[in-house]
Amino acid sequence: MQDGILQPVVSVIIPVRNDSEGLSRLLPDLADQNYPENKYEVIIVDDHSVNPPEKIISGLKRNIKIRVLNLDNNEQGKKAALMKGLNASASDVVLTTDSDCRVKPSWISEMSNYLISHRVKLVFGTVLYEKTGKLNGWFQSLEFQSLVAGGAGFAGNGHPILCNAANMGFERNRYFEFMEENRSSLPVSGDDVLFLLWLKKKYPRQIGFIKSLTSTVETKPAGSLKEFINQRLRWTSKGRYYKDIIIIITALTVYITSLTLTVTLAGSFFSGVMLKGFTVIFLLKFIIDLVFLFIVTGYYQNRYLLIIFLPLEIIYFIYISIIGLAGNLVSFGWKGRKAKP
Repeated sequence: MQDGILQPVVSVIIPVRNDSEGLSRLLPDLADQNYPENKYEVIIVDDHSVNPPEKIISGLKRNIKIRVLNLDNNEQGKKAALMKGLNASASDVVLTTDSDCRVKPSWISEMSNYLISHRVKLVFGTVLYEKTGKLNGWFQSLEFQSLVAGGAGFAGNGHPILCNAANMGFERNRYFEFMEENRSSLPVSGDDVLFLLWLKKKYPRQIGFIKSLTSTVETKPAGSLKEFINQRLRWTSKGRYYKDIIIIITALTVYITSLTLTVTLAGSFFSGVMLKGFTVIFLLKFIIDLVFLFIVTGYYQNRYLLIIFLPLEIIYFIYISIIGLAGNLVSFGWKGRKAKP
């Protein structure tokens, strides 16, 4: 331990499938951590990728400990990859991120130190989209930032409802305990939030959010409309597995508000009463969202995103109304595979 910073042995587990480009950016970041090289290892678990990740590893300039595991023919998916990595790890402290992410030099030290010093079972941090000059990237960034900030706010009040495995740390044995109790009932994705909700119920007040710009993880926004829709369908499909009353009320409030705006907007073409109703609800939501995002974008130093706030606000409630329904009915594509909701 140096300068009051706790330095446990850490395993960083990265499930990967067909993302050699992402790994080629992430691994140098992990090699440049300001954490003792003998105190952390990187475990890459490959999910039947066309191009194995070994070539990328051989090109690293720094000699950090990296292990590559491969899923067997009867194994597939992120859940299986994470479990394989956890079984191979001997560390009590585990960090996870995704192959398409970028991390800052103090990521391991800040996340692991928070987990140990605050004596929590799980810590999660901010995930943002990388800066882009494309308009669709701005739309995704502003929307995603509102979700992240909302999740951080609930965590700060002691009632976490959202987290992201792209920036998460936890006690290894707690995840084994979670899987032992829930393995048969888990969906194809969404283990991160379900793990958080399970911990919240079993170990109250032992989940932390790390509010630090230098522990922020960045990832790429969806590159196409098809990819974006599939991603949002996948996220929405997980909702039926959430049993936490706060997340249920929050999700229903967002969806009912969006659906009400959509219905009253359609009715505005035929009724003046509907038009007045739509105008009042929209303006109220507009003001609340603008104040919230003004604060959030100020903190994350990207207030320029508010340029597209008005068009996003107009589109958003229609999009939520459609995705909220479709996510429970329509199959989606993920990592080259088809999955049902």
